[in-house]
Amino acid sequence: MKKINYKKIIFSIYTILFLAFFLRVWTLNSPFYSDESPWPYAAADHSHNGFNFVINVAGQNFIWTSPPLAPLMYRFFTWFIGVSNVTMRLLPLIIGLINIYLTYIL
Repeated sequence: MKKINYKKIIFSIYTILFLAFFLRVWTLNSPFYSDESPWPYAAADHSHNGFNFVINVAGQNFIWTSPPLAPLMYRFFTWFIGVSNVTMRLLPLIIGLINIYLTYIL
């Protein structure tokens, strides 16, 4: 029976996580695009006014039709860090890295 080389496994996990981090981190401070623009408004609105699933952005109403897990996560995340381009993209970066790690383990 062949012996498992754990150093290679750990090295490959770290390499994959580093590449995933590098590919996502260089775009953290880029501006928001059309489909991303309601998220900072929603996070700011949830941080100050409770739950309001209709958000007014530039005169248009956006209604959250999906389950409220993402707005809840952004709400708690922005309470601690604040709302900016970097912080709104930092949560998906962290969750993405955790997802890659858990997928690799499975």
